[in-house]
Amino acid sequence: MNYLGHLYLSPPDAEFRLGNLMADGLPAKKALKYPLRMRLGYRFHHWIDDFTDKHPAFRHSREVLTESQKHYAGVVVDVLYDHFLAKNWKDYSSEDLGSFAETFYTQYNQYEGQLPADFRFMMRYMIQYRWLESYANLMGLERALIGLSKRTHFQNNMHVALKNILSHYNLLESHFRSLMADITPAAKNWLSESVFF
Repeated sequence: MNYLGHLYLSPPDAEFRLGNLMADGLPAKKALKYPLRMRLGYRFHHWIDDFTDKHPAFRHSREVLTESQKHYAGVVVDVLYDHFLAKNWKDYSSEDLGSFAETFYTQYNQYEGQLPADFRFMMRYMIQYRWLESYANLMGLERALIGLSKRTHFQNNMHVALKNILSHYNLLESHFRSLMADITPAAKNWLSESVFF
């Protein structure tokens, strides 16, 4: 799961959503200075990552792409699953994807000054290039993978990952649907156990 997947599974609370999305690369000690709901979102982010990494469907997808993508296969699958979610958005939400994304962008703007510099840098690009919505088409998926490839300091093949994905597209999409069938109720259960929701 990448940005869109994390947001989809989150409740609509602004601080929770922001804590969820800024969790990548933010050490736990630094997260402690943020409000309680952001810290809960931070924990939820890591729960999603752990659940996803252990799920058989995600592991199968990673195996399919490992030969071409080596140890970046999991990263590619995360981005790919956001593509499948955006493409099939109407299967998972009654809200329009553009409206969903715009609501989050507005929430971010209300808190921008309180958030980590690295996260603010990333969010400028997300909003400018409408990452969440662009995941829905293959061009947006390819652009996201090329961008990741360029930002990664080590040699990788993510810039040509789309070719590998298209060779197994339907199989990979079935893996995504299998994960969603399990993680959606599990996430609701995790949230229901919190005293805040």
